[in-house]
Amino acid sequence: MERKRLLIALFILLFILLLLYLLLGKDTAPKLTDKVEVINKNPMEITEVTEKSKHIDEFILSKIPNGENIFFKREQHMPHSEEEKVTLEDLKKETIQFVYSSFILQDLDQLTVAFSSESIRSLQDNQESGKQEDLLQKLTKFLQLMNRNGMLEKIDYQFEIDKYKQETNKGLINVYYTDNLQISIDIEVQQVGDDEHLAYEIITPLKNFEEIILKAN
Repeated sequence: MERKRLLIALFILLFILLLLYLLLGKDTAPKLTDKVEVINKNPMEITEVTEKSKHIDEFILSKIPNGENIFFKREQHMPHSEEEKVTLEDLKKETIQFVYSSFILQDLDQLTVAFSSESIRSLQDNQESGKQEDLLQKLTKFLQLMNRNGMLEKIDYQFEIDKYKQETNKGLINVYYTDNLQISIDIEVQQVGDDEHLAYEIITPLKNFEEIILKAN
């Protein structure tokens, strides 16, 4: 009798464990969108946007006392026609485009567009937090590191999909090089600006990118 009860209890336990596995263990990995490839198809267009904004920056910084000690965060946007309907997915792609362009052109201005100030400052040690020159040197070295002597080939990305089949702000960037090296970096983006000038920036620390590429090398 005791053995029969034990077998029944064991069966119930196994049934509960199986039920929990089906409910909680199935599809635990987040679903991702299809890969979207980003290539710097028109570097001149992006560079022109950057050059135009530099004049604005110089004027603003000239009005700030000790402006040379201030890390200036610029918000930039790719040009869109008035008839063009820009979706949130388009704005995310635009941000990743700036990532790729900053890596391929080793352009600090475009880097500051793609990443948040906190993300950029993650490259600094605590004792260097107020030193503008140290940060600029680290950013320059970072871009050289990501460029890998001109071997950067392409970037693609994916974003997670929630249970409502909507694209979230968490995703993955894949970076490819001509020597077959590939690195993948988890990212998170956030909205900046207002409804009229909405954009995205990456809040994932640049330090994460640096650690992954150094480990891959």
